[in-house]
Amino acid sequence: MPSTRSGSAVCPWQFLGGLDSATPPPPPAPKARTFASVLNSSESAISLSQLPSPVVRGDKIYVKINEPLYQEQLKQFKTNLIGRLLLRKGSKPMRADSLKGLLAALWKPSEPWRLVPLGKGYFDIHFAT
Repeated sequence: MPSTRSGSAVCPWQFLGGLDSATPPPPPAPKARTFASVLNSSESAISLSQLPSPVVRGDKIYVKINEPLYQEQLKQFKTNLIGRLLLRKGSKPMRADSLKGLLAALWKPSEPWRLVPLGKGYFDIHFAT
């Protein structure tokens, strides 16, 4: 076993060679933000001054939406379908991969598609075209 004069151990493996007490450990990776944490967070990535001012008419609140931006965002969802799976009472819940296999057998799609579970039996189905 190798020894050193200073009394510290020598590591013969190169991949561990850079580990010494003089080098500070890397900072911890930032935690992934969840949808709930973003909503509950007091900090906002968007300043409220950037948002359109709401208009109150009677007991209703209206917000003006930029039409070109709305149409641009709408294009992203032209090939999406929101669906809900209703099962008989007492039926075993179906997993998303099982449901996708069943739907693929029924629909026989010609292009790839995705099935995204939204919860409470709802699914977002993304088609290529």
